[in-house]
Amino acid sequence: MENAVTYLIQSHLVLVLFYIVYRLLLARQPWFQANRFVLLALPLLALIVPFVDINLPNGDITSTLSVELPAITIQQAGNNNSLDWVPSLAFFYVAGVIVFIALFIFRLLRVSVMKRGENQNGYNITLTEGSSFSFFKAIYLNKDLDADTREMVLKHEQVHADEWHSADTLWYELLSAVFWFNPVIWMMKKELRDTHEFIADRAISQSYRKEDYLNALLRATFDTKTMHFLPMFSNSQTLIKRVKMMKVKQLKIQRLRYALAFPLVAAIVFAVACTEQNEVTPPEAGGLNEPATGQVDEPLLIAEQMPEFPGGQQELFTYLGNNLEYPKTAKSEGIEGRVVVNFIIEKDGSIGHVEVLKGIGGGCDQEAVRVISNMPNWSPGIHNGKKVRVSYKLPIQFALPKD
Repeated sequence: MENAVTYLIQSHLVLVLFYIVYRLLLARQPWFQANRFVLLALPLLALIVPFVDINLPNGDITSTLSVELPAITIQQAGNNNSLDWVPSLAFFYVAGVIVFIALFIFRLLRVSVMKRGENQNGYNITLTEGSSFSFFKAIYLNKDLDADTREMVLKHEQVHADEWHSADTLWYELLSAVFWFNPVIWMMKKELRDTHEFIADRAISQSYRKEDYLNALLRATFDTKTMHFLPMFSNSQTLIKRVKMMKVKQLKIQRLRYALAFPLVAAIVFAVACTEQNEVTPPEAGGLNEPATGQVDEPLLIAEQMPEFPGGQQELFTYLGNNLEYPKTAKSEGIEGRVVVNFIIEKDGSIGHVEVLKGIGGGCDQEAVRVISNMPNWSPGIHNGKKVRVSYKLPIQFALPKD
């Protein structure tokens, strides 16, 4: 389960970094279609990036590799570890996802049962007493608008319908459920709505005099949007943004922002996805590849395939949490701290050469050695098709309850 939590944390952090790049370089640029697709793609990329694994060489190693495992905390009760918070966090997150998906489905059903009007040129036009909006090919117009304004509003909503902006909205509603506690997704949803309006405004302002179109916006207080499932943001603020964006000209130099944004996004992906991989340089004759005289089968190269505890790292933590006990001497004397133990996974997967690199006394050192020595065999490390020895460091934190 901790792997799922780690994935969610990574995807949320990546989304935050993506949004920072968007706000600094692309927001309020007049390349509206490009911004639309960027806003649609960035969350999807954030969901994919944690699955990407790019291996990088990390120098030459010609001896036994020492790998430090994540620390585990042993409380006085003996069976608690540093992952105890994971189930509660997972339950809280899943509950939020279920609530937001349920609200989305309810609002979607409410829209689907709304009264439909007559078909006109492939659009279903309905006059309503409320705000004007569109949902795919269904367009709802405020019946109190004058004829000229209604014509402009209709063409505006037809742009939304033809551009499939409602599909974008549905995509972001699902994203809002997945990233519900991340404020960035709500800000990106607002950015996308604004971008939809900018696209429609530009298309309609090319068919009418800009002054006439702006007057129509003012007369209608223009709250005509693609169908949304959250409360509207301020109409006056939206109108001001849209008026400003209609005055912004497209300049070729502005494309340089995209030329800079894409490398930054790629750098974020690379930084999150890359992992260090040790590169083995074949030693010279008589070196570590060849055992010394009198030594039999003693390779000291690192493993291309690292050893693994049966069931993976989570099972390792479970084993340690279930078997480590807080020594009575340490409890009575109030001893707590971190014990660091080094051990080697032999070529047959057994545990060997267990030693304490850093101890705290009170029986904690001996307890750590006992439990690690009794671990079941791991799957051995393999390099160049041969089994090799790999060294590990394991920090174990002994902690007493705080008063």
